[in-house]
Amino acid sequence: MPRNPDREEAQVREVYARYGLAVYLAQCVERQLALLLATRYGPDIEGMTPQQYNQLLESLFQQTFGALMVTLRETVTLPVEAESRLRRVLERRNWLIHNYFWERAGHLLTPAGRAKMIAELEGLADEFEAEHQRLLTISRNWAKEHGVTEERLQAELERLIQRAEGQG
Repeated sequence: MPRNPDREEAQVREVYARYGLAVYLAQCVERQLALLLATRYGPDIEGMTPQQYNQLLESLFQQTFGALMVTLRETVTLPVEAESRLRRVLERRNWLIHNYFWERAGHLLTPAGRAKMIAELEGLADEFEAEHQRLLTISRNWAKEHGVTEERLQAELERLIQRAEGQG
């Protein structure tokens, strides 16, 4: 079968796109852990000023995923299955960031190898997305318990979008 450079290029781009999505979703899990440590599993924020709360968030956002896991374990006793899932996400995230392309260099050279990479990256993205959704549910429940309405969350989302578009 003759080579089709356009198809190969499209498939390579798809590998990189799937990699980017998986990394993004791993980062969502990491950030959601930080947010949980600032809310549900964090200090009593009722007495904090907005500036103090922002400083808390900044300090948590500067921690690595592994450091956040250590802090979480020191703060709360997680159900075994939850800790196991988070540990697996951490391990797979670290492998993805530090070793993935090195270990898959040969796969990137063939259509079958790239197809395998795409499927593998889709699986990682699905795993990270599922864990992010579990953590997000905990955060949203905490927010509801503390009077944060869906309308307020939507308003914050709109503000974020406007800021990204240079309007705010």
